[in-house]
Amino acid sequence: MKKIILSAFVLCSVLLTESVFAQAQKNTEGSIEFIENKNQWDDKILFKSDINCGAVFLEKKGITFLFKNVSDLIKIHGIKHKHSKNDNHSEASDNIVRCHAYKMNFLNTGSETTVVGSVPNKGYFNYFIGNDKAHWASRVKSFQKVTYKNLYDYTDLIIYRNNENLKYDIVLHPGANPQDIGFQYEGAEKTSLLNGNLVIKTSVNEVTELSPEAYQMNGKERVVIPCRFNLKDNLLSFEFPSGYDNTKELVIDPVLVFSTYSGSSADNWGFTATFDSIGSGYSGGIAFGSGYPSSTGAFQTTFGSGDCDVAIIKYDSAGTQRLWASYLGGSSSELPHSMIVNSANELLVFGTTGSSNFPVSYDAYDQSYNGGNMLTYDGISFFSGSDIFISKIKSDGTQLIASTFVGGSANDGLNYPSALCFNYADGARGEIMVDNADNVYIGSTTNSSDFPVTSGGFQQTSAGGQEGVVFKMNSDLTTMLWGSYLGGTGSDAVFGICVDPANTTYVTGGTNSQDFPTTPGVLNTSFMGGTIDGFISKISADGSSLVKSTYYGSDSYDQSFFINNDNAGNVVIFGQTEAPGNTFIYNASWATPNGGQFISKINPDLNNLIWSTAFGNGNGTPDISPTAFLVDICNYIYLSGWGGSSINGFGGTAGLPITNNAYQTTTDNNDFYFLVMNNDASALLYASYFGSMLSADHVDGGTSRFDKNGRIYQSVCAGCGGDDNFPTTPGAWSQTNNSTNCNNALIKFNFELNKVKSDANIAPSDTGCAPLSVNFINNSNAVNYVWDFGDGTQSTLVNPSHTYPNPGSYVVSLIAIDSIKCNIADTAYLLINSIPVPVVNLGADQKICRGQNVVLDAGNAGSSFLWSNGAVSQVINVADSGYYWVKVTNGPCETTDTMAIDITEEIKYTIPNVFTPNGDLINDLFKVESPSEISEFNGTVFNRWGKKVYEWSDATQGWDGRIDNAFAAEGVYYYIVTFKNDCGEVENHGTVTLMK
Repeated sequence: MKKIILSAFVLCSVLLTESVFAQAQKNTEGSIEFIENKNQWDDKILFKSDINCGAVFLEKKGITFLFKNVSDLIKIHGIKHKHSKNDNHSEASDNIVRCHAYKMNFLNTGSETTVVGSVPNKGYFNYFIGNDKAHWASRVKSFQKVTYKNLYDYTDLIIYRNNENLKYDIVLHPGANPQDIGFQYEGAEKTSLLNGNLVIKTSVNEVTELSPEAYQMNGKERVVIPCRFNLKDNLLSFEFPSGYDNTKELVIDPVLVFSTYSGSSADNWGFTATFDSIGSGYSGGIAFGSGYPSSTGAFQTTFGSGDCDVAIIKYDSAGTQRLWASYLGGSSSELPHSMIVNSANELLVFGTTGSSNFPVSYDAYDQSYNGGNMLTYDGISFFSGSDIFISKIKSDGTQLIASTFVGGSANDGLNYPSALCFNYADGARGEIMVDNADNVYIGSTTNSSDFPVTSGGFQQTSAGGQEGVVFKMNSDLTTMLWGSYLGGTGSDAVFGICVDPANTTYVTGGTNSQDFPTTPGVLNTSFMGGTIDGFISKISADGSSLVKSTYYGSDSYDQSFFINNDNAGNVVIFGQTEAPGNTFIYNASWATPNGGQFISKINPDLNNLIWSTAFGNGNGTPDISPTAFLVDICNYIYLSGWGGSSINGFGGTAGLPITNNAYQTTTDNNDFYFLVMNNDASALLYASYFGSMLSADHVDGGTSRFDKNGRIYQSVCAGCGGDDNFPTTPGAWSQTNNSTNCNNALIKFNFELNKVKSDANIAPSDTGCAPLSVNFINNSNAVNYVWDFGDGTQSTLVNPSHTYPNPGSYVVSLIAIDSIKCNIADTAYLLINSIPVPVVNLGADQKICRGQNVVLDAGNAGSSFLWSNGAVSQVINVADSGYYWVKVTNGPCETTDTMAIDITEEIKYTIPNVFTPNGDLINDLFKVESPSEISEFNGTVFNRWGKKVYEWSDATQGWDGRIDNAFAAEGVYYYIVTFKNDCGEVENHGTVTLMK
């Protein structure tokens, strides 16, 4: 059979893997999914599916298709992602996206139609959109198939994915009438039949539904039934020229193929990434979702006008499963700048919003949007300015625990427009950190003269222009513990922040202020020259004083983007420079003169340069835009950045130093670059390119992170222009870019340096049914081990086994110990999920009367249901006798229960009109045909004179009525008899003639 196919690409989810080198991957389950509506969208929508060209909305009485023009989106972003340090980005007038929506209305449908999803996908979605909590939704499921049950009498419609295609089948059960089916197309520019195919023309594309075919099953043989479209006044129906056997099930399975140059609402840009304690990875970016169209036909929208939300995806530690995905935003645009996970594995997101209805908590520090001046950044419009937002999300993504605005009356959080924007995406920089008490620290920028600094802050007033800001919030985001400006009369921005064990805060960034606040006795108290200088500032734990502060740079362009402390409390920074020669090379054995990037280590008092090095291709200009930085537990130094001559208009990864063991030894000059250096700048330990050879891999802002063991979690805006060549790993969540433009990929890359590394996995699986027995596999490189199984028991075996008798989630830790290595010990964490087996009890077998229904309820202990009659709901109604079973699934666990339904038929009886006894005994004068169905049988027999000659009482004398010889005279006898069973009562009057 042919099926209706809608050929589409959808939003590419991305990778996370535990292998040595991990990259973005393909979702082997397929990319099209139907997401249920739990009040996060318009109430007309039952399910929504994002596709390459827009979105499909499943409704009770039809399907709405929304398409965008792909050339409009690519014009804005993707292969034309070519911004230089002097580019002012696209203006709003250039950001128009042409769209078209049309409906396929189901005409004259039945009143009993139910629409249900089946075959649920792994993971779930969460939606925190707007400040109306009634429209927040958690644990929103997605399905591979949706069924319109009884769309017409005895007729179902099933819509599902097949590979990368969207298809639907029409199933006509015995008794169905194909003439009932009618689909009306509303909002298309033209519908026509061409060579038997249905052609739907819109203002942005052309859709073709191939001529239908149908089939029936004759045993195991499929019999093709001739079928064709009939189109009249946009009304589509099906004709069967040769007829068909309507006593058998018929499946109509047309093919809908669309070839289009429309854009995808699943266009997804990469910004930021982080990790949690068990190695799960988070990618953060923005997604341009297709909102439900208010009317059909052609329309246009402004790119970034309210359809740009923060999009967050959490992956398991191996990158094979998407655990959940969440949307976060309001009615305007949002950008995520930085993410981090606290000690409770709660995700904290810092960014900017232009939405007055951004979701905030009831006790938030600031519940009101402060706004600013309209601006357009990277084609994204902030119509009423921007505020900083900070949000805290539960580890399973289902709850927005805390969320707040922070800002003044002008624009906050965006380093744009600014003289400090050197690289593409510098406008969305800044960083979030947490301390040991889970207090939250933010480094960012503001243009507000009334930014909410605290009364005890070290700089309580703005010196003018764009200022840096630093502030500390409590863990619930209800209180600003301290906050301060940091800057002079020029432009200033805080890009990097770190907090030492004593809660002293260090920040770094860029400035062109000649009067940036410095303190006596530091490296440089005066502006160094050039266009921009870097700076380093040390702030007291209570935020009341600027303990130390220094310029850091040369007489050329310099900016510092990241800052870390080493084990001795020294400060290490990573930045860019255009300084010539050996300007940034000091006490370093490994260096590149004229290198465009610098790494420098300074003592905690900021008055002694311990060492500094420069690296690059040696052409005297920056090569990469910094994205992540770490000084690890052994003081090794890690960094990541992207080079993009086609985007930045300068630099690139070509010519950067790589090592012999590099993962990728070639580059198209538009890739990521990973580097590991010795703790004294004496040697390059590892360096590699990473990226596609076809497109310009980059990020659109934000920070990515290394964990303390040196594994990077790098967000990537990959594949822009529809490239599908970004390096991925086998078995990853998605190995292809399913968008015509960009996808937010995630890289987890383990550099495997020579130190204690705790590494473990589980066989056969970390998830199973209780009681769950697991074998722990130790891949560590240590000497001694301590396992904590998370349920109060421990082991010192190398590869122990353990059984979890009870359901629950258990965090397992493995401490690997080797005293001769620099870090001595390392800890790895695993998460065990022992799933309860669903308990199902349909009850005892039942008897019902003909025409009655029985409600069979499988209970709510499972996540999916499958009945013997094909139903997928928790509850079904049955009216036929038979043997029914239900399979209830809860993750990997399932239980089956059965029930037999028997029909109690109507009362049947036989009484002869003339009876001739055999011999002297009168037997079986009244014969009941089905005694087992009768619960009560009463009656009386009279002779011709009306005298009672026989009587039954509750059938105590048997079901058959006998008249003995005392009343065996010939003649006519009259009877009144009553038959009863559970389904009713029958009373009968009649006569019997007795003849001897």
